[in-house]
Amino acid sequence: MNTIIRTEAAKGGDRYVDRYASSVGHDVCAPEDTQWIEGICGDAEPFWPAMVPGGLPFDCAAIGKRATLLHPNAREHANAAPLVERAVREALLER
Repeated sequence: MNTIIRTEAAKGGDRYVDRYASSVGHDVCAPEDTQWIEGICGDAEPFWPAMVPGGLPFDCAAIGKRATLLHPNAREHANAAPLVERAVREALLER
């Protein structure tokens, strides 16, 4: 998947930021206090839906969660921020 995303980004002249190595061990199957990706039902702000879209049989409200559908949580955003910042700075230096 990362290879495909990298290839497609390059076609548009965009820079791909690889977060794979920095996120090993923080996947959706990791313990809740370690994971950086929320599963089908995860912690999210109230504006996120409680039911999974598309008629799938998941009611996240039943367990006090929201339908996050494998979405990065705040810890993954904190991981990604310096990596993206570095990529932006490198791109600006290349100009």
